[in-house]
Amino acid sequence: MTDWPEDETLGKAYDATLIRRLLRYVRPYRGLVGLASIFLLVISFLDLVPFELIKLAVDGPIAAYLKSEIGRDGFLSELTNLTLIFGGVVLIGFVTRGAHMWTVEYLGQRVMVDIRREVFTKVQRLSLRFFDRNPVGRLVTRVVSDVEALYQALSMGIVSIFGDLVKIVAIVAVLLFINWGLALWMSALLPLMFAVSLRFRNKARQGYRNVRREVARVNATVQESITGMRVIQIFSREKRAAAELEGLSDDLYRAHAGTILHFAWFFPAVELFFALAQALLIYVGARYVVNAELTVGEFMQFWFMISLIFEPIRNLSEQYNVMQSAMASSERLFKILDRDELVANPARPLPLTTEGFRGEIEFEHVWFAYRGENWVLEDVSFKAEAGSSIALVGATGAGKTSIISLISRLYDVQRGRILLDGKDILEYDKYELRRTISVVLQDVFLFAGDVLENIRLGKSEIPEERAIEAARAVNASRFIEKLDGGYRAPVLERGATLSVGQKQLLAFARALAFDPRVLILDEATSSIDTETEVLIQGALTRLMKGRTSLIIAHRLSTIRSCDRILVMHHGRIRESGTHRELIRKDGIYHRLYELQAL
Repeated sequence: MTDWPEDETLGKAYDATLIRRLLRYVRPYRGLVGLASIFLLVISFLDLVPFELIKLAVDGPIAAYLKSEIGRDGFLSELTNLTLIFGGVVLIGFVTRGAHMWTVEYLGQRVMVDIRREVFTKVQRLSLRFFDRNPVGRLVTRVVSDVEALYQALSMGIVSIFGDLVKIVAIVAVLLFINWGLALWMSALLPLMFAVSLRFRNKARQGYRNVRREVARVNATVQESITGMRVIQIFSREKRAAAELEGLSDDLYRAHAGTILHFAWFFPAVELFFALAQALLIYVGARYVVNAELTVGEFMQFWFMISLIFEPIRNLSEQYNVMQSAMASSERLFKILDRDELVANPARPLPLTTEGFRGEIEFEHVWFAYRGENWVLEDVSFKAEAGSSIALVGATGAGKTSIISLISRLYDVQRGRILLDGKDILEYDKYELRRTISVVLQDVFLFAGDVLENIRLGKSEIPEERAIEAARAVNASRFIEKLDGGYRAPVLERGATLSVGQKQLLAFARALAFDPRVLILDEATSSIDTETEVLIQGALTRLMKGRTSLIIAHRLSTIRSCDRILVMHHGRIRESGTHRELIRKDGIYHRLYELQAL
C-alpha cells in the first residue's frame, strides 16, 4: 500500500482547474502581471511593424523608383526615413523586451517562493503517518523539483503562451485586413495544425507524468542509499544498490524516451504544415497579384507574416514541454496541499500555560494502530501523577514508543482518550502541548549549525547562559569545551563528527534548556558508556525533579528508583508496580530482570 497513488495511476486531470489554482499565487502580484501584459502587447505590436515597413518600402519608393516616378535622391530619402523608423522600432523593442523579461522572471521567483513556503509549511503540519508512508526523496522532489517546474511554467510557459496567442490573433487580424480572401485560404491549414497539436498535448501529458514519477523514485532511492551508506558498505551491498538504481534509471530513460518520441514526430509535422502554407501562398497569392487584387509589397508582407505566425505555433508546441511538466508537478503539489491535517487543532483550544500546569497524564482505554486495525496498543489505561516517574519496559514491539508518540500528539488514538491535567489532549493547541514536553530519543537528530544552536534549536528565548548551564548540568560541557570553537564549534549534518554518546549528552542538555513540565526518555542512556552513565545519573535526577517523567528503558538497572514500572506485552499492560513489587510477583518483569542479571 502506498500513500502516493498518483505515482502509479493518475486519473483524468483538468488543466483549467489546475491553472486557476496556480493563478491564485499570481494574484498578489497583479500589478506586475499588468505591467508584463502591457510590455507583451507593445512587443507584439512592434513585431508587426517591420513587415508593414517592408510593404511600404516595396510598394512605395522601390516601386516608384523602378517605374522612374521618383529620382535617385527621392528614393534614397524615403528609404532612409523608413530605415530610421525601423531602427527606432528595434531600439524600443530592445528596451521593452528587457523590461518584460525582468518583470516576468521577478514574478516567477516571487511566486515560486510563495508556493515552496506553503508546501513546506503544509508538510511540517502533517501527521507522522504521512512520513511513515512516504520516502524522503519523494518529498524533496515535491518541494524542490516540482516547485521549480512551476516556476518554469510561470516565467516561460503561461506568459509566453499568452504572448504567442496575442501574436497569432494580431497577425490573423492584419492578414484579414490586407486581403481577407487570401487570409481565409491560408487559415485552411490551421484546423489541421491545431488537431495535431491537441493530440500531441494529450500524449505529452501522460509522458511527463511518467517522467515525474520516475524522477521521484530515483530521488528516493538515492537519498535512502546515501543516508544508509554506512550499512551499505559494512555489508558490501554496493553492487546490489547500484543494480537497483540502474533499474530505476532504465525506467526513467524509457519515460524520457517516450516524451522524446512525441516531439520527434510533432516538430516535423509543424514544419510540413509550414511548407504547405508557403506553397499555398505561392499558388494562390500569385493569382491575386496578377489580378491586381494584391500588391507585390502586400504579397511579401503575407510571406513574412506567414512565417511569423508559424513561429508562435512552434513556440506553443515547445511550451508543451514546460507546461505538461508543470501540470504533472502541480497535481502532485496540490495532492499535498489538499491533504487533511491528520493531527488537527481544535477550533477553540484550551489555554495551556506553565502557570498552574501540573503535568498529570492519564490513559483511558486507549487503542491505537498505525494501519487499519493492526492494534499496537490495546485497551491501555494508566495514570502518571504530576511530578512522578513512570517507567515502560517490555520486549521490542510491545508498544512503548507508541505511548510517548501519542502523548506528544504525533499520532492520534483511534479509541479511548489521553488526559493531561484532567482534560483531553485533543482540546489543547498541539503546538502549546508539545512545548510543555521534552523528548530525549535513542537516535538523536542534530541539525547542521553549531553546538549552541543545537541545544537551543533556534529558540531565541533561551539565553546563551541558560543553554551553557544546561550543558554543564548534564556533563556535556566536558567534551564541548574541548571542541575547536567550544559552543560555537560547527556541527555537520546529523552530527557526523560527534560520537553517539556525545550526541546523547547534547540531547540531555537540550531537554534541560527547554525546562519542560513533562519529560520523556526513550532509551536515552542506551548509547552511553558506563562511565558517562554514572556521570549523568545525578543530572537525570535533577532533570526529572518536579517533572512528570516517562522513561522507556531496556536496561532495568536504570529504572529501579522510578515511582512505578509498567510492563508492556503485545500492546497491553501486563504488570504494574515498583521494582520490588514486580520482583516479588515473579512474573514477566522478574524474568526480564533475571535474564539481564545473568
